[in-house]
Amino acid sequence: MNTYQRNLLFYILGFIVTVLILVNTPNSCQFSEIIKDVLVGIISALLLLMAMELRDFLRDRSQYGYLDGKYKREARYNENKDKTVDTKWVIVDTRDCPDITMVYKGNREYKIPTIHYDEQWIATATIFLDATNKKSGSGIYQYIKKSDSFKTDFGTYQLFVDELDERRLYIFHQNYLPSGLSVGYEIFVKQ
Repeated sequence: MNTYQRNLLFYILGFIVTVLILVNTPNSCQFSEIIKDVLVGIISALLLLMAMELRDFLRDRSQYGYLDGKYKREARYNENKDKTVDTKWVIVDTRDCPDITMVYKGNREYKIPTIHYDEQWIATATIFLDATNKKSGSGIYQYIKKSDSFKTDFGTYQLFVDELDERRLYIFHQNYLPSGLSVGYEIFVKQ
């Protein structure tokens, strides 16, 4: 549940409680008119807050949620540290599942539930889009299924959206544990 959903739930519960109090306020009470006026003011404020929260939720989805969906890996490259001319990137020949899903969680946060590198290596990632540049983001990845020889394996992701073709993503990775040696990038295309 993201922040918008939690806030809306809180406002709706407050609205229901306030309406119940308003309906059950006795008319014979000396201050019943004042209490009713205060409760109507609270209801009005809660309705305004719900409308503002809904507006912010829709704005957030339209500005930052555009990457939500399924992607297919087009290519995967790793750094070749011995290379001195041309390019330092070498294509990785792989038989792993080329599909990922970018799930928008709200507040510029994306979750990639599974990234398959082969049958033994499966990772998950969280990426936050930059607040000022919606075409880039950063986050972390961590392997949830890995070789038995490694206890921990994680690193960082840098995401870039191709400005000429927003369906194309470039995700750079830098491993930190266990070796810190794996550096590379992948190209994904939205399906």
